[in-house]
Amino acid sequence: MGQKGTAALKIESAPKDIEQKSIDCRHDLHEHPELCKRKERTAALVVECLRSLGMKIKTAFGVTGVKALAYPVLNYMEMN
Repeated sequence: MGQKGTAALKIESAPKDIEQKSIDCRHDLHEHPELCKRKERTAALVVECLRSLGMKIKTAFGVTGVKALAYPVLNYMEMN
C-alpha cells in the first residue's frame, strides 16, 4: 500500500479539525457569558470561529446578528 496523497489526508482530517475548533469555540462562549442584547464579544467570537472554518459571513442583522453560508469542509480544505 502506498502513502495517502495530500488531498486524501486533508479530507480525512477536516472533520476532526472542524470538530475541535467548534468545541474550542463552545468552551470560550461558556467561559464568557454575556447578558441578552449585549453580546458583542459573543458575536465577534462566532464570526471569528466561522471564518476560521472557511465560511462566508454576513453581519449587521439587528445589533449582533451573524449569518453564515455553511460550506465549511470544502472552504476549510482550500485554506489549509
